[in-house]
Amino acid sequence: MRRSRLVGALAAVLVAVGLLVAPVVAQEGDTVATALRIQQVDSTNPAATEMVVAWAGSAAALESADITVNGESAEPSSVAPLAGADTGLVLVIDNSAAMEEGGALQRARESLAELVQNRPEGQLVSVISVGGSRARNVQSWTTDTAKVLDVIAALGPDGDSALWRGDNSAAGLLDVRPDLIGQVVVFAGGEDQSATRVSLARGAIAATGASVHAIVVEDRGLDAGSVRSLVDTAG
Repeated sequence: MRRSRLVGALAAVLVAVGLLVAPVVAQEGDTVATALRIQQVDSTNPAATEMVVAWAGSAAALESADITVNGESAEPSSVAPLAGADTGLVLVIDNSAAMEEGGALQRARESLAELVQNRPEGQLVSVISVGGSRARNVQSWTTDTAKVLDVIAALGPDGDSALWRGDNSAAGLLDVRPDLIGQVVVFAGGEDQSATRVSLARGAIAATGASVHAIVVEDRGLDAGSVRSLVDTAG
C-alpha cells in the first residue's frame, strides 16, 4: 500500500512487520493520537524486507518496537526517515460558506500552512478547494512552499461544499503519480452538496493506496461518520 504534526513522519523499516493501528478522525478540539500505519511493503528480498510506515513519533522509537512476524519476534535491521521526494501530499480544503462561521476556515488555513512549512524537504504538494459547489485543483504538484502558502491564504468562503468530488479529484492526482506514496489531508465541515457519492471517493482513494487524515469541524452540516468511513477504507 501507499500511504500525518497533523500527519506524522514517515520511516522506512527493513523488516516485515505484522502490526496495524487504526487511523484517526479528529473533530474540533480533539487531540490526534499517536499511530503507526503500514503503507508499503517490498519483500523482493526475503532476507531484507523493506517496509514504509506512517508514524507520528520519532524514528528512534521504532528501533525498539515489538515486532511479530508469523508469531515470532523480529527486530528491524535499519530505521531511517523516508525522503520527502518519495511522497505526495494532497490538501483537500473545505472553503464553503459554512466554514466561515466562528473562524473555522481561518484556523484551517493556519493549520495547513504550518503543516506545509514543516513537511519533509522535497515533498510534493497539491491543493484542492471544494467550495463553490465544485472541486478545483488550485495548486498542482509543486515543491514551492511559498506558492502553496499563497494559494492557501487566498482561499475564501464560497457557496456549498463539494467534498466528495474533491476527494475523488485527490485520488486522480495520485493515480497519475504511482511513484509517490500518497497522503491526503482533509479539512472539512460543510455538508457535501455535489452529485459525487462518498462511496465513489472511498473507492478511488483506496485504489491509490494513499492514507487519509481528516479534521472535521463540528456543527457545520457534515456527517463525521462519512469522513471516518473514508479514513477507515484507506486504512
